[in-house]
Amino acid sequence: MKSVKYLLASLIVLTSHISYANQSQPTLDVGAAVDYGLGLTAKYGRYSLFVGGDGAAFDVRVKNFSRASQSYFFYIDVGAFIEDYDGNNPDRDDRVGVRVPFGIHFGIEKDIYAYAQLAPSIDVNNDTDFDVEAA
Repeated sequence: MKSVKYLLASLIVLTSHISYANQSQPTLDVGAAVDYGLGLTAKYGRYSLFVGGDGAAFDVRVKNFSRASQSYFFYIDVGAFIEDYDGNNPDRDDRVGVRVPFGIHFGIEKDIYAYAQLAPSIDVNNDTDFDVEAA
């Protein structure tokens, strides 16, 4: 699990140097986030990937709710996650499941953005546990 996280994080860092001259093409946005631990997040077009110290998530944008005159918008995604469990409970395993993040994306400065989201999720490999994560 840890080697997959490091590989994905390395790919994100290496591809973060890609730039596009044509603004009509999707852009690659890379940053830091706290979701499943502290980690790297990348967004390309409708697709988002997060790789952190405690897990990883992959989401696809379903809808942006915005107005042209505003510097922020609300959104909803669907995706999947894997969470690494390092506790002492032998009956508990890593969590794998589906999630539906929704939140707000807003500008702070030119070319600097932030987001806040809640992500209801269902663990499908342990005991079909429902949870709500925040990022």
